[in-house]
Amino acid sequence: MTRSHDHGATDAIWIVKAYDPASYFVQFYKIEPEYKVGVVTLQCIELGPAKTKVQVTYKYQALSTTGEELIAGFSEKAYEEFIGEWQRLLTNYIFINKITSPQIMKEGFFINDTVSNFL
Repeated sequence: MTRSHDHGATDAIWIVKAYDPASYFVQFYKIEPEYKVGVVTLQCIELGPAKTKVQVTYKYQALSTTGEELIAGFSEKAYEEFIGEWQRLLTNYIFINKITSPQIMKEGFFINDTVSNFL
């Protein structure tokens, strides 16, 4: 469980839905009790020896009026800010921990992402 993370919800339960390390793919259920349920999909695509494209997709279903408001506020602009912070945190983590895997690029992330409001 995570606490005080994003979009106004305070708690989230993360459950792995699908995981295929050979194809650099993972999907999670993200359950925010009383607010919304989502599926988060991450697909990494190697672009070269030191570059990876990370495709991130969020799909949400509201569980309440508050959840509907949170989803409605998850606009393209808000998502760009959110995913930009996610990119910054991951890039910082990779740099600090000196991760050199060919699947992780050294100059930041190329992110191709989509937003959908419903499962």
